[in-house]
Amino acid sequence: MQGMTMLAKAMILQCFQLVHTKRYCGGEVLNGGRIEITQCVGLMLSGNRDTFRNNDEMAIALASAIKTNTDLSKIDLSFNHIGPLGMSAIAEAVNLNRGVKVLNMAGNTIGDKGAIAMADVLKNNTGLVNLDLDRNGIGEKGASALADALKVNVNLTKFGLGGNDITSAGIAKLVEALKVNKGLRQLYLHAAHLDSQDANAIADALKVNGVLDYLNIGRNHIGDIGAEAIAQALAVNRVLIKLDMPANKIGPFGGKALTKAFKESKTLKSLGLRQNKIGRSGMKELADIFKAKRNTSEMFLAGQINQMWRGQLLSDSGNIMPL
Repeated sequence: MQGMTMLAKAMILQCFQLVHTKRYCGGEVLNGGRIEITQCVGLMLSGNRDTFRNNDEMAIALASAIKTNTDLSKIDLSFNHIGPLGMSAIAEAVNLNRGVKVLNMAGNTIGDKGAIAMADVLKNNTGLVNLDLDRNGIGEKGASALADALKVNVNLTKFGLGGNDITSAGIAKLVEALKVNKGLRQLYLHAAHLDSQDANAIADALKVNGVLDYLNIGRNHIGDIGAEAIAQALAVNRVLIKLDMPANKIGPFGGKALTKAFKESKTLKSLGLRQNKIGRSGMKELADIFKAKRNTSEMFLAGQINQMWRGQLLSDSGNIMPL
């Protein structure tokens, strides 16, 4: 513990007390509270970036306790301003503790170095099933390393990488991983600066991927050309159940292509197109489709058109979700 603050040392001792409490542990780790019950199953410490001046030190201290807690299954350290060093420590701890199933590191500052450390763990880890790395300043190098890990990891089923500028080169690497990955079922790439070229690459992956059933590529710049590429992939894909594409600058042309693909799809049950510009005719056509799929489907169209028109569609269809 040489070089660590007294607060960090105390935190380690606190954590070792918490590892035997059968409950979700939160602020007690930070405020000096004593846990009297046994066996901790979750460590929930989101949004404590102002509590510690050195947040990597916080992560390193927590990692020491995580390594030995065999009951711990869920860790939420999101929005704590944890950097690459802290991420490396947490990654190492999760690799040693195969009981951890869920790790939320969203809203930190792990960057490419932290992503690479996590990728090295994913190549051999058999416990983690849910990993959130949204909004972490991850670029091409980090995304590429994570993509390489996804080629061999078969246990991770839910992965969040939204809000990172992973570039087209990083997307290309992820696409290659998606073509061979056999385990990932949910992928979040929202607000990742994707354009129509990236959408084309993702569409290629959807044509051959046989496991992914949820994809979020909302709040990007896919446009009509990218939407058409995704629509063409849906004509081939037989596993995707839910597709979210809000705020993507999709107009009537792209909306029409997606509408046709959705109508003909036997598997897609949910389509999110809110905050696009598909127009009234596109709205009406989608509403007609949902009438036919009334018991199995839902669509998200808020922000498309005025409240009066949307209200009429709601009364006619009953399936449109104005979210």
